[in-house]
This record gives sequence, structure tokens and C-alpha cells, in this order.
Amino acid sequence: MAHLQRADTVHDWQGTEIPLICFDELTHFTEDQFFYLLSRNRSTSGVRPYVRATTNPKAGSWVKKFLAPWLDKNRLDRAAHGELRWFTRVNGEIVWVDENWRDEEGLPGKSVTFIFSSVYDNKLLLEIDPHYLVNLKSLPEVEQARLLRGDWDVQEGAYFSEWSEAKHVRLSVEIPTWYRFFGGLDYGKAAPFCFLLMASDDAGNVTVMDEVYETRLTPGEQAVKVAQVLERYGIAPKSCPIYADPSIFPPQEAKARAGHPGKYIAEEYWSEGLNVIRANNDRVNGWARVREYLHEPGALTVFQGRCPNLIRTIGTLGPDPRDLEDLDTTAEDHGADSLRYGLLSRPARAKRPDSDEERVLKYRGVKVIDPKRLPHALMESEDEW
Repeated sequence: MAHLQRADTVHDWQGTEIPLICFDELTHFTEDQFFYLLSRNRSTSGVRPYVRATTNPKAGSWVKKFLAPWLDKNRLDRAAHGELRWFTRVNGEIVWVDENWRDEEGLPGKSVTFIFSSVYDNKLLLEIDPHYLVNLKSLPEVEQARLLRGDWDVQEGAYFSEWSEAKHVRLSVEIPTWYRFFGGLDYGKAAPFCFLLMASDDAGNVTVMDEVYETRLTPGEQAVKVAQVLERYGIAPKSCPIYADPSIFPPQEAKARAGHPGKYIAEEYWSEGLNVIRANNDRVNGWARVREYLHEPGALTVFQGRCPNLIRTIGTLGPDPRDLEDLDTTAEDHGADSLRYGLLSRPARAKRPDSDEERVLKYRGVKVIDPKRLPHALMESEDEW
């Protein structure tokens, strides 16, 4: 039994040969400590060196990032629990490689796996001390989610403590054509601009279907990207209101607008045929609206694999230290702002048609009204339809 009390305590282990290293509560150690100790994991005794580690979940930690193949719900190649993966480390960054990969010296990648477990797997403990479950259930919501449910996404001090990938994220499914389609857009150039395509059903529930999230694009290029998303789903641009960042619109006062020689960003979107509308920028009521959707079961669904940046960022956002009612605007809040603009528009409920036959949209996992409405170049294969 030993410790790494300080970051430089790892150097006390220089020159050692440790066939087995076991870390208890890995998130309590730094990434540098872990990988330095890995360099001491060697043996001339005939025992094959290996490392074992246990940990409770911690969102935003280097451990969650390291275990992304198992924990990142947006990965199309997500690993099953207990499945082996291989990696190498280049300039301090993890690079995942194939089992047959070899470096310039012919050496393979390092193998690693992750096995999820919970207190319910500890049969002996629960048999001897069943009241331990009562102790866990008495914890605050964040700690209960981590220690009882093994939730890697819940963040301590998160502005949206209601957010949970387990509750709000799912694989893309069929979207009926009678849903009401709308969008939210947050402008940026050096910082990312974000467009979210959303749809509401006849119960008022909202699905975030797709996103565009890019930097260094001109307003015209952004408009083209948004139009391409709508075209991809066969949605007529004029029928899809997009509630956009108010800063991109001409001044509302006629006097300020008169005689202005420049072209406003919103005009680039209008030129592309997009129905962009000045969003309500009431932050207090906007965030309350987002929380309302997150709190109500089934009210908000985000498509896995289609909206990776919204999913990645929304649970990591914290409050503004100067105003706890507001979000920290220095954080990566572009996805959250786009969502706020869309939800504060009070999206109308869709009207379910009387006919039993439902047409549905589809493109790469979401069904299309009619393939003829999409350019043939978008059809990767005939089988896709």
C-alpha cells in the first residue's frame, strides 16, 4: 500500500520494477501520475506486467476522456463493456489504433478495457449490510447519480443539473412528416456558430434532430450549411422558422436602419431562402424554459450521433459566478444558446393527421418523404432507402 500525495511523488518510484500496479479511485490521481507509473510497470520475473484500477464516475475528468470508447454515447464504434481496445499516446494525447497496428519499431498498441459495475454487483456487501443502499439513496442527487447509478455524465455544480444522457439522448428514430420543424441558431465566427434542427410532436415534446457546429465560416457559408441540413431532410426552408441570435439582425428602429450601407448577417441567411427570425434573448426566462423541458420526462430528446456538440457541452456548463441565475457566458455555450432560442419560441404542437398511414422522413437513420425530393448525390447507396 502506497500513495502519491503530490504530483511529483511519482519520482520516488524511479528505478523500481512493479509487475502489478493497482489504483484505487483513479479519478483522484492525475493523468501524468497514471502514465508515469505505467512506465514502472515492468518485470524480469516472468510475470506479465499489468495494471488494474477502480473508480467512481466523475464527469469532465481525464479518466472519462480516456474511457471515451466505452462511455461516449455519441461514438458510432462504441465499445461493449469488457471489450478490448488498443491505444498509443502521441504528445500526451490518446490515439486509438487497431489491434494489428505497429509503430516504427514494430511494437503494438497498449490494450485496455472497461467493465461497468454498481453496488448491486457486490452481493456479499448487500447480504451483510443491506442498509448500505439506504445510505447511498440519502445522498444529494449528484452524488447519488455517481455512486448509486454509476452516471458519468452528471456534473457537480452544473447549471443544468437536470440533464442526463441516459434520460435525454437516444438513437435517431423515424420522424413523421406532420411534426412541426423549427430551429435555433447562435452566431459565431472565431467561436463556433451552432444551428439546431428541432421538431415538435402533437404532445408538445421536442426532438433535437441534427446540428451544424463549425468555426471560421462566413455568414454566407453558414447559411449554405443550414440550407443543406434542411434539404437533407426534405424540409422546405420557408416552412421552418429558425430563431436566431438577435445580434445578426438590422436594428429594429427605422431611423437606425435607414441609410445603412452595410449588409447584416441575417440578410445572408434570407438570401439563401432561410426563414430566420429574431429570437427572444430573455436569458432568465430562456434558461427556465430549457430547464422545464429537461425536467419533464420525455419533453426533450436529443439524437445520439447527430448532435454531438450539444450533448458534449450542455452538461458541463456552470453558473455565472457573478449571477447564479444566469449561465457562465465564458463557457462553450453555443449549443445551449441555440436550444434556448428555439425553446423560448414556444414551439406549437403539431397536428396528427387523421389518416392511419404515416409518412416519415429518412436520411441516414431518419426516414424520407420521397427520395426524389433529395439530390441523388446524397444517396450513398440504393440500399440506404
